[in-house]
Amino acid sequence: MARVSYEDRKLGTVQKLMSEGGSDGVLLAEHLGLSFDFIAVASPINQLIWQSRKEPAMAGQLGEWGDHEHAPISFFEDIDLRGDRLAILGLMRAAHGMSPDGAIAWIGRLGSRAVPLRPIAFSAAGKGAAPVNSCAATSVGKIRFLSDGRLLVLPGAEPGIFVYSLEGKLLQTFDTAALGLDLHCDFDEATRMRFGSDVRARLDYLNRFTTVEEVLPLDRGPALILRSAGSWGTRWRVVLLGEGGANHEIPLPITSSSPNSHLRGDVLGSRIVLLQSEWASESAPKAEVLEFGLEAEAPPPKARHR
Repeated sequence: MARVSYEDRKLGTVQKLMSEGGSDGVLLAEHLGLSFDFIAVASPINQLIWQSRKEPAMAGQLGEWGDHEHAPISFFEDIDLRGDRLAILGLMRAAHGMSPDGAIAWIGRLGSRAVPLRPIAFSAAGKGAAPVNSCAATSVGKIRFLSDGRLLVLPGAEPGIFVYSLEGKLLQTFDTAALGLDLHCDFDEATRMRFGSDVRARLDYLNRFTTVEEVLPLDRGPALILRSAGSWGTRWRVVLLGEGGANHEIPLPITSSSPNSHLRGDVLGSRIVLLQSEWASESAPKAEVLEFGLEAEAPPPKARHR
């Protein structure tokens, strides 16, 4: 896990942030949470490690890669950090099955080696969180601290977008159907097992639906990057979530002729950095730096390509 400066359309020196593999690193680094105080990296299964950015000796770990029995979180869908607050979207396994209480999201505080986790969101399906478990391998769920400190939880596999206080109080909900998000995760166990092992089948199924690629915590509110794909390729659009369904859409000047293209990104002020990559491909990702206008009738963002 590394950090690279980006100024004047040029990449700077590489600064190593955290090891991948070995006794002191995550075996498979897939999820990143970063604040001014801490960094956290999680594997898809069982393992998350964290470290203070100011005091490197202050570090800890949740779970071990191969230890399914004692892992606090069995599956990591997404993570985020704000200060010393850690947010996790995923699933917890018990002896008698996945997600025995239906919990799908937790918050905790970093600083001590033991990080107690408190559930903050639960599956609409109840015990077992069946839809989230079924679509666990599709990376459709998101969790993100917003600019004002609230926490947005988007299960992805289930309807709804939920905004919570750090005390766990539900403050706001958004209708995913109104956004055209229509992913279905109600298939049987045999299909779930096949999607878990067959990448091509999983991606083809995902391309049948509109999904959320990323949540951007803009100062004026949360923005979603929505993805649609088909034989014609991949298209994206940005939707700024507004009160009472008054959403504002901004097209993205990025398209792909491949149906396997995906975006990941983050925001700093009006600068949005997106990483475009091909899933199930050996091609290298490429960075897109976008300048977003934040006025009420924002023009389409201009892309600078690397």
